[in-house]
Amino acid sequence: MTKELITSERIDIFLSPKAFWDFSVKLYSQPKVQNILLKWQDELGANVNEVLFILWCNRQKISFQEDMLETVIKSNKYLNRVTNDFRHSRRMRYLELSNGINETDNKELISFKKKLLDLELYFESMQQKTLLRATCEQTFRNKFKKTRVNNINHLLKAYLTHKKIACSSKYKLCLDIEYMVKVSD
Repeated sequence: MTKELITSERIDIFLSPKAFWDFSVKLYSQPKVQNILLKWQDELGANVNEVLFILWCNRQKISFQEDMLETVIKSNKYLNRVTNDFRHSRRMRYLELSNGINETDNKELISFKKKLLDLELYFESMQQKTLLRATCEQTFRNKFKKTRVNNINHLLKAYLTHKKIACSSKYKLCLDIEYMVKVSD
């Protein structure tokens, strides 16, 4: 495996919030990917942006150790909580408001829902920026190596384990991981 240094231009692409966001939107727009990520989020407590971040690192051939991943993920803890609280509140308010709504009021409700979703997306983008900033703080630019993570499946499993999600016994989850790696590459 090659261990050459990545150019500063390559690091700039990796650290670009826009490039990471564009990658995430493109990957998330695939229905099967979206279903897997939402299932992991809602049923397993995984953070979609953190999973996308791991896939982004793999795509950019950026490697780091599990302990660094854990530190980077911890940096996102506050924004993760804010986003989750907002998402939960948004879903509950929408359900409350949608009961007994007539067609005229429905247009306003749809507009309101879109505004809330836009705000949630803003929180999501802030999470991504936090992950990139924490990665930069954890590793000096010249220490990033151009190399594949030996086993991206292992890194995703390590992430899920860190989140207290046991995946070793969940065959379907492991298949989902393999699929996510395949389509993100």
